[in-house]
Amino acid sequence: MKNNILKKEYIEAFIGKRELKWYEKAFEKYENNELKFNLIACIFSYLYLIYRKCYKAGIIIGVIIFFSSTFLGEIGNIISLVVSVLCGLYGPKFVFIRYKENLERFENLSENRVIANLKLVGGFDIKWVIGAVLFTGIFNKILMFVSHGGYEQFK
Repeated sequence: MKNNILKKEYIEAFIGKRELKWYEKAFEKYENNELKFNLIACIFSYLYLIYRKCYKAGIIIGVIIFFSSTFLGEIGNIISLVVSVLCGLYGPKFVFIRYKENLERFENLSENRVIANLKLVGGFDIKWVIGAVLFTGIFNKILMFVSHGGYEQFK
């Protein structure tokens, strides 16, 4: 399957048509141990990872950004910025690693089955992104409420 890692049909099945050209170039760089910066991954960091179904990495990055920016003041904001820039560099590589792992899982299947399975495990997941945004927003509001005295402020 090593020869098929950069096969256009496989990448398209895993990523989708809309962003195919960017990911073809990125996957080629990653295969050669180079990096390619993604501004969307930098700006949306953990949401980008969750959107691309890299759930563990997305949750870890989200927790780091949320707690550092919430509890560490100015230094936390700097940490969040650095983590976001690193996500712009390495976030798409997490997608590539997922792609390679799944491609290896399907190596004994016919080409049609490989493409069908890559479509199933690849793509994106907007439901988890919406959930992450809602969770972050609600949790942030609860923390703000508690940090400002909670119900005590209404007495």
